[in-house]
Amino acid sequence: MIVDDNEMNRDILVTRLSTQGYELTQAADGEEALAAAKEQLPDLILLDVMMPKIDGIEVCRRLKGDPNLPFMPIILVTAKAASSDVVTGLEAGADEYLTKPVDQMSLVARVKSAGFVLGAASGILVGLAAGMMPRVRHFFDPLVSFLYSVPKIAFLPVFLLLFGLGHASKIAIIAFSGFFPVFIASRHAVLSVNRLLIWAAQNMGAPRSTIFFRVLVPAAAPQLFAGIRIGLAHAFVVLFAAELIGSKAGLGTIISYGEEWVRFDLMFAGILCFAVLGFAADRFLLAIRSRLLKGQIIGTEEQVVR
Repeated sequence: MIVDDNEMNRDILVTRLSTQGYELTQAADGEEALAAAKEQLPDLILLDVMMPKIDGIEVCRRLKGDPNLPFMPIILVTAKAASSDVVTGLEAGADEYLTKPVDQMSLVARVKSAGFVLGAASGILVGLAAGMMPRVRHFFDPLVSFLYSVPKIAFLPVFLLLFGLGHASKIAIIAFSGFFPVFIASRHAVLSVNRLLIWAAQNMGAPRSTIFFRVLVPAAAPQLFAGIRIGLAHAFVVLFAAELIGSKAGLGTIISYGEEWVRFDLMFAGILCFAVLGFAADRFLLAIRSRLLKGQIIGTEEQVVR
């Protein structure tokens, strides 16, 4: 879903993304976006910030605060490029932040990252539940152990049958591959939390929700980010393999074309682009981690190295 009060901006995004095979819907303001998001449940929202009635930041807060839509990926697309604006957008719950004018490759890469966001979010949710509830753990542990060793790209034909040759199948396989490392890290993170912290909160009369959000999640956060970082690397590997099958565009296709026609310049250019995108995504994730875990990093060797 594309949300922007400027029709020309919407048309530009539609033109750039429709060539990649995406099914697109539009909304002209914040109120229309909120209603359409609850009705249509889009896979991803490209959201402008400066809009009449309700701005994009408030729309993002409301969508992320809705118990039925907490994991809907949102990318803010705006002309506001100050670091304070970026921080405000991320704190409102946005998953990514793009500044106008938007580069074509950056836009497509961010949209494809929706698969990783979905996989990581589901991995965290199920992993935390598995760490806290033995029944969930006993159900998912053998299932994950059985599937984790199988190369995830082997499931691509299944996703192609379910979602077709478009980008939906690629997003699905990326989400599937990213789920496993994040789930394992989340599960072990919860189980490794010092029980004294939980007992202390219980003795002070803290309700379950407070213990979960103020004790369990902060204590498990370092390991959660470690799992997310591994899942991000898996997502790039699977993305490359997925683009080799049933795709007419993308870096994987360029590298394959270069190999077929002995165009080493195209091959190395594609590899370099993959490396740069992976490095930028990893640095962005580490920047978020440093900000969210600032209090836990103080006085550690990691702060000294930085």
